[in-house]
Amino acid sequence: MNFKKLIATSLITAAFLATAGIAIADGTGYGTSNCQVIYGGGQVCPTTLQFSIDKKVLAPSKGGTFVDNLGFNDSKFQPGDQVSFKITLKNTGDKTIDQITVVDTLPAYLTFTSGPGVYDATSRTITYIIKNLASGQSNDQTVVATIANVDSLPKDQGVMCLTNNVKGNDNQSDVANDSSTFCIQKEAMTPKVFTTIPPKSIPNTGPEMLPLLGLIPAGLAGFTLRKKSKLG
Repeated sequence: MNFKKLIATSLITAAFLATAGIAIADGTGYGTSNCQVIYGGGQVCPTTLQFSIDKKVLAPSKGGTFVDNLGFNDSKFQPGDQVSFKITLKNTGDKTIDQITVVDTLPAYLTFTSGPGVYDATSRTITYIIKNLASGQSNDQTVVATIANVDSLPKDQGVMCLTNNVKGNDNQSDVANDSSTFCIQKEAMTPKVFTTIPPKSIPNTGPEMLPLLGLIPAGLAGFTLRKKSKLG
């Protein structure tokens, strides 16, 4: 048996499975922790520490729910509206995670309104720390931001879509990322009103027509006298 060939085949298979795993994770709507390898040596990634981070946005419609993303064809926010985001951390490993640092980055045209941790206006980031997250345990936090008024938004875009990014780091080379997209419509869509064309007016037959009706007998009398004059 060719052991070198067997090892090479095993490595290729492992790489394929790892790639497939990443693809599956990307399709779940949340980010899973991915150990960042330190080249040239460094700390070995602890395989027992794993977590996921999920970012959702509250739909602007009445009775809306938190969803992963709001696309161009979904409900849209208006200038000056508040946007609520929910960040969910979950320990998917088999050991308690001592500490996870979460950094949420607001996109342009959004101003921080409320949420956990500390907000840095220069970097537009909200940073908070979750400690002692036990295996299987989740932690939910809500971040609220306010959209700029219409005068501060780009004038050449009727509808604009923005993305809010979040990152979790357990300070042991494990990092998870996720994002949520939403759209802003500068002017509310109002249904067109079609005016009906009024029918052509019918000649008025009111009191002002009575003098004209009085001329009819006189006309008939004149016609009769004219006819008699011709016969005579």
